[in-house]
Amino acid sequence: MTKLAVCMPVYNAGDFLDRAIRSILDQSFADFDFYICDDKSTDNSADIVSSFDDERIIFLRNRKNMGPATTRNRMTKEVYKKGHEYMALMDADDVCDTDRLKVQVAHLDENQALAICGTAINIGCSGGIWEVPKTPALAKVACIFNNPFPTPTLMFRVEPLKKTKEMYKPSMVPCADYAFLAELMIKHNLPGVGINLPMGTYTYNANGVSHQDCRVGQIKKDKEIKANILKYLNIQVPTGWVSSFHDLCFYNDDASEDDFVSFCKVASLLYARNELQNVFARSYLRDSLAHRIKRYQERTLFTIEGIEEASLDGKIVDGRKLRGLMQFALKNIAGQI
Repeated sequence: MTKLAVCMPVYNAGDFLDRAIRSILDQSFADFDFYICDDKSTDNSADIVSSFDDERIIFLRNRKNMGPATTRNRMTKEVYKKGHEYMALMDADDVCDTDRLKVQVAHLDENQALAICGTAINIGCSGGIWEVPKTPALAKVACIFNNPFPTPTLMFRVEPLKKTKEMYKPSMVPCADYAFLAELMIKHNLPGVGINLPMGTYTYNANGVSHQDCRVGQIKKDKEIKANILKYLNIQVPTGWVSSFHDLCFYNDDASEDDFVSFCKVASLLYARNELQNVFARSYLRDSLAHRIKRYQERTLFTIEGIEEASLDGKIVDGRKLRGLMQFALKNIAGQI
C-alpha cells in the first residue's frame, strides 16, 4: 500500500488542470496514489485527466454535479478504504512546488503527534504570501479568527482524521474548508502545524468555488463557523454578537461602537472559558484578542452598560455578571498590550 494519497476535485478547470496535475506527478516524493474526481465538468477537464498515462492516477467521475464538498468526501472515503497513512489535498487550479509532498511527509514522520500539516503559499494574483502559524498552539488560536491553512497545502494523518468521523459539509460551501478545520482543531483538538515556507502557488480563478459565490455568501458562512466555534466551547450568544465578532476578527474598518462592544462581550466569554478549561494557549489567545481590542478602543467611546444575557455552559449569564466578566477580561486582555 502506498504511504500517501493525494486528492484533487475537478470542475471546469480546463485552463489550469494540466499544470496542476503535472505539479503533482513531478513531485520529488513519488510514493503516492493520485485521486482525481471530476464533478461532471462541462468543459474538457475529463479529457485532460484521461490524457495522462500514469499508474498513480485513480480517476473517478461523478454521475452528476455534486459540488466540491461532496466530491472531496467521495475521495476521502476511498482513502479510508485503501488504508493510506497520509492524505494530501490539492486544487485543480493551483500549482505545487516540486518538494511539497517530500517536506510534509518528512515533517509528519518526524512529529508523530501531529495530525495536520499545512504550508505557506504564494498568492499568484498579488505576488504576496499567505503565511501560516508555525506551532499547534498558534494554529488553534488562529482558527478562531480565520482559516489557518490554505487548502491546497493541507496534509492529514489519516487515522486520527478518520476517528473524528468528520467530513466536508456541503452546506458550508464556499467556506467548507475552514469549517472542516475548525471542527478538527477546536472541536476534536487535533494538532496542526504550518511550515512557513511557500510550497505552491494559489491561482485566482474567476470560476473557482471561492469566487463563484458572492462575498456576502462567504461572510454569511464565516459567521456560521464563528458561531459553531463558540458552541464547541459551550458558549451561546445572540446572532448580532457573532456578526460583530466576525467583523472585528477581520479588522473591518466600518465596524461601529456597538460592534466593538459586542466583540468585547464575546472576547470576555472566550477568555473566561479559557481560564476555566485551558482550551487555548493563554498568551496567544490574549494577544490575538488584545490586538483587535487595542485597535478599536483607541477610536471608540467604550461603554459596558445595557448588556443582554448570554449563555456559558448552558447557564444564563445575566447582565451584571457579564459586565464583571468583561471588566475582568478587558483588564487581563487589553492590559497586557
